[in-house]
This record gives sequence, structure tokens and C-alpha cells, in this order.
Amino acid sequence: MGNLQDGRIQHRPKYVRKVNNGTTHPTRVAAPAHRRTQLGLDEHPKLHRGHSADQTLGGRRCPNTEALHLEDIFEFNIRTPRQELEKFFKDIKGATHVGVVSEAGMPCIADPGALAVKLAHQRGWDIKPIMGPNSLMLALAGSGLSGQTFTFHGYPPINENELKQLTLLLQNKATDKHSHLFIETPYRTDRLLQFFCKNLPSDMLLCIARDLHTEQESIRTLTIAEWKKKTDTFGKSPCVFVVGR
Repeated sequence: MGNLQDGRIQHRPKYVRKVNNGTTHPTRVAAPAHRRTQLGLDEHPKLHRGHSADQTLGGRRCPNTEALHLEDIFEFNIRTPRQELEKFFKDIKGATHVGVVSEAGMPCIADPGALAVKLAHQRGWDIKPIMGPNSLMLALAGSGLSGQTFTFHGYPPINENELKQLTLLLQNKATDKHSHLFIETPYRTDRLLQFFCKNLPSDMLLCIARDLHTEQESIRTLTIAEWKKKTDTFGKSPCVFVVGR
């Protein structure tokens, strides 16, 4: 992805690019200097080289950009074998710019992409992260819970016994000085809320940040006792959970 700076194109930087979480227009979330490099791709991270997009991809319109050559895109996820990614890097060895893009997440942060960045480091390439709205940071900032020290646990275990062990950990470790963040597969969001309500102390605080960066965005922090009184269901809305005191 090209980046014009001081009238010169930088030599072979590797860009790690965030595309906005929801349906908000991209010009509302990107730094002005990087608006020309907006991309709209579908749900898996992509590596692409030497081009940016001016077409509708993944249902989004991306203005003020050049034509994207789809044959230059390599789609990957956490199960992609390392050798496939290494082969793609060999195929693009003549490229001057390479980007990693994810539709609904910051690449490498609770999202695939770290291996691609590691390979770029091994080749001595410059790395240029371009930060946009990140659901974890938005949820933490809006929770009112500790943002000074916190732990991101990723997805909670599915097994109920393991989940009970996790709630015991939270009872002992979640304090007013340390928060705990979780994400969950949308169709299990209501299950996780019910489990927290059943197994966490009534005075513990739980923030649920829902549909971040969309028109339906909601961030609410309540005690477990207050959540028990609610009849809210989240359905398949993507949510971030923050637990603290």
C-alpha cells in the first residue's frame, strides 16, 4: 500500500491496516494522511502489494484510491500453514509496498497477521502500523474500569468446567486496578452473560460493549446484580466483555 511522504514513495514498507469495525464511512475513522489508502476487503486478513482499491469489495465502497489487482491478494487465517505464507512472500519479493488488511479487526491484535509481520521483520522491511478504531480499546476506554493494567483473554473456554475455573480466577484477580477483557463468538454472547451472572459476585462490575462503531453501538457497565435484572438479549451482536471492580 503506497504512502507518499515528503514527495517520495517509501521503499518497501509493510503496512498493517485497520478497516473500521462497523458501517461508519471510512473517512470518519482514518487519519487524513492515510485516507487515500482505505481498503474494503472481506472478513479474513489479506496481504496485498503495490496497489489500493477503488471499488466495492466486501460490501464497502472505498473512495479516492487506485485500482486493486485481485491477483495480488493472498487471503490467510490462523490455520494457514507457514509455508504457504512464505511462498507468497517469495512471489512478491519485487513488490515495493505490502499491506495486511482485516475488515473487522486490527491485524495482529486479537486477529491473524502476526506471522506475516514476523516474516517482514526477518526480511528487514520497514513496518508501518496504521491504527484505526480497535474494539478492545474502545470497550476498555468506555467501560470506566481500569485501563492502566488489564488482561485480554481472547475467547473464553467453551467447556463449562473450564469456564467455572475462569470465573474463580476473575473473583480473585479482577480488581479496581486490573480489568479482564473477553470477546465471544456472537451466537454465544447471551450464554456467556448468563454464565457470568450465575457465577460472579453480585458486586462485581461487568461492561458489555456491543456493536462498536455502528449506529447501534452501546457500552454499559453494571454490577452483576443489575445485569441479573435486565432482560436484554444480544443475539448475534458482536460484543466485548470487560470485568472489574
